[in-house]
Amino acid sequence: MKKREMEQPYLDEEKRQAVLSVLLRNSGIFVFEYSPKEDTLIVYNEKFQVVKKRVNLMLWIEETERIYPKDKWKFAEFFRGSMRGKIEVRIKEDDGHMARKILEASYLKREGDCPDILIGTSKDITAEKQKEEYLKEKARRDSLTNLYNKQYGKWLINEYLSKKNSHDSCGLMVVDVDDFKHVNDTYGHLFGDAVLTELSKLLQMFCDPKDIVMRAGGDEFVVFLKDISHTVLMKKSMYLMQAIRRLSFEEDNYSMTCSVGVCYLSQNISGCNYEQLFKNADGALYRAKEEGRNRYVFYDV
Repeated sequence: MKKREMEQPYLDEEKRQAVLSVLLRNSGIFVFEYSPKEDTLIVYNEKFQVVKKRVNLMLWIEETERIYPKDKWKFAEFFRGSMRGKIEVRIKEDDGHMARKILEASYLKREGDCPDILIGTSKDITAEKQKEEYLKEKARRDSLTNLYNKQYGKWLINEYLSKKNSHDSCGLMVVDVDDFKHVNDTYGHLFGDAVLTELSKLLQMFCDPKDIVMRAGGDEFVVFLKDISHTVLMKKSMYLMQAIRRLSFEEDNYSMTCSVGVCYLSQNISGCNYEQLFKNADGALYRAKEEGRNRYVFYDV
């Protein structure tokens, strides 16, 4: 039996070019070539039309403000050929926003005396990175209150404590809603969620941006205050209790109170971690509840 002759390809040269253009446009890829001898970069669009020509590229890299400063060395070494594989760089676009690009290239060997040129692609991954950061940040947050969740909050606090200057002091509060089970049983879980949400907003307003606020679970919250003196921590504890009592809700007959345990870590004490501070603050919280709730109790390390 004779071999079947190879069928003619469906796509002729013109159609292949059109398909390639569509693929390049949809994927956000630009093709470029760089001549080291002439130090010239040429960028093409999806139709392989020249959209940019940059002469004296190395000088431009050194002088421009469009490349993120910490990425300049990667950009330069990439075009010099000393960096292999893909690189990620940040470049300011014409409209002023900072875009993230993936560059990938290889040298094209040419015949005769023609110098080699670098042929590569540039892909905009800004949207992908933003989505990645969004998902990463979402995984760090409590779904109801949008505060840090327990796992990430603990990590942040331990990270700070491991690098804390010996001259810095800090404080950790454990805040617990009084009779929260009664709130859920009496007014329903939706109202209970509203109580937790309002408390979380208050805790965020109460803290400086450098501080760490997290939902430790249920109706328990942890507030970590950095670089704070004992006197200021006591005043903030008192102000917080007053602010909590002033919170108002749709159910007029509900008045919110909390019990708070506070642990203060003074200067020149190192080696502490989150678990130790939390244990001390939690012990102080237990005493506050024993003494009648609606109050704060201090524990000094």
